[in-house]
Amino acid sequence: MHSNVFYILGVLIILAVTKNSCALQCWECTSDTYGRCADHFNTTLFPRNAFNFGAVTGQPRVINCDTGPLQYGQYGYPRQVCMKRVETDRRLGRTTYSRHCHTLVGNERVGSCPSHITNPDIVVDFCEYCDTHECNGAGIGGAAIWMSLLPISMALVLRN
Repeated sequence: MHSNVFYILGVLIILAVTKNSCALQCWECTSDTYGRCADHFNTTLFPRNAFNFGAVTGQPRVINCDTGPLQYGQYGYPRQVCMKRVETDRRLGRTTYSRHCHTLVGNERVGSCPSHITNPDIVVDFCEYCDTHECNGAGIGGAAIWMSLLPISMALVLRN
């Protein structure tokens, strides 16, 4: 019995730290075309695939970020990440939210992204790259779900 608990715990840890090998999936939308793309983003209201024929044009959806084979370039292999960006146009007083795939190149890393804006009227309020499925939405990532099972597993181990 005691060894079974350790076996289950080991499997949960492996699942928690292992990334899925399929293409990264990210939310894609902009609040300019669909207002519900803004925060507080409720992912349960929208389809989870890009091929939903009944979807409203511009409606948030989950897409695969796989762009085919990535080519080795001057700065190494690029990789796909999800991106959430919030910009304010000071001239118009309008804030725009956008969520989509992005390709990291060079020394770009997951986390805060650079604000390369050439228009002085545009202010980047928030910009972040992330690399887990649907991480640019409000949902819980897959690893977080598995990690939430670890305290339960530990309680089982300590109880025996």
